[in-house]
Amino acid sequence: WPPTLKRMQFDSETYTGTDGNVPDWSEHFYRYCTFHSISTEGAMVHAFFFGCEFSECNWYWGHFSVAVFVNVKFKACKFQGGFIGNCKFVECEFEDCIFTMDNLGAECTFNENRWFGCRQRNCTGIDDAFKNAL
Repeated sequence: WPPTLKRMQFDSETYTGTDGNVPDWSEHFYRYCTFHSISTEGAMVHAFFFGCEFSECNWYWGHFSVAVFVNVKFKACKFQGGFIGNCKFVECEFEDCIFTMDNLGAECTFNENRWFGCRQRNCTGIDDAFKNAL
């Protein structure tokens, strides 16, 4: 005790908020997965994502810590009052995404992230995070 977490790999899975198929975001490996219309509150994300796509997802108080995103696309996603820290983003794309305040007025926080070859288009609230991008 305590039980050890079994890390799993998920390939080409589709997760949608409408069917209740919401993944466990802890220390798993997601490859070529699609995440659509998932709405979470306070989700803790500590996973590895490769070639995945997130579309129309709503992250309220999302906590992204030590997560890795490689060739991941974020389309029309909303991040409200979340924390994104110590993550690595490699050749990721953000399109029509919003990084905004939560209902208490707390902004999204970016801390110690690495951005390599990432692009953003028509997004709000993420400009400062890209200042030190490589």
